[in-house]
Amino acid sequence: MFRELFKPHIHLGTFLLRLGLATIFIYHGCLKFAIDHGSAWDPKLTEATQIAVTWGELICGALLLVGLVSRLASIGIIVIMTGAIVFQTGHLDFINTAFVPPHPRNVPVGYEYNFALIMMSLAVLAIGSGKVSLDYLFFGPPDDGSLPQR
Repeated sequence: MFRELFKPHIHLGTFLLRLGLATIFIYHGCLKFAIDHGSAWDPKLTEATQIAVTWGELICGALLLVGLVSRLASIGIIVIMTGAIVFQTGHLDFINTAFVPPHPRNVPVGYEYNFALIMMSLAVLAIGSGKVSLDYLFFGPPDDGSLPQR
């Protein structure tokens, strides 16, 4: 019984990784969409940029959820998170420790969160969708027996 527990479960791992990323991006996309259909959540960005980010988060999250073109969706997330670092969190430290008076509990995060999401997306980019995915259902296993290369 314990031997099974310690065997690699790569397809379960890829599914859980995709599920985690999908949940984060669908949720964030929905929050942005709720603010004037995604066009008014950040006054520093143009309306077109805000809408693109909103729909990018929703679409990439949905694609990851079902495992369809997961590698392409991962690239989309990497682009969005790189933009978040450049335009939002990059001016702060990796882990921001500065407090914002008069609300000491309101501390803007550094770019460690964006970095973590980029690393998770790079993992999906490297290993693909796995067996628990529409990629596997539609395109089947790869010829060499490794994970699907979608």
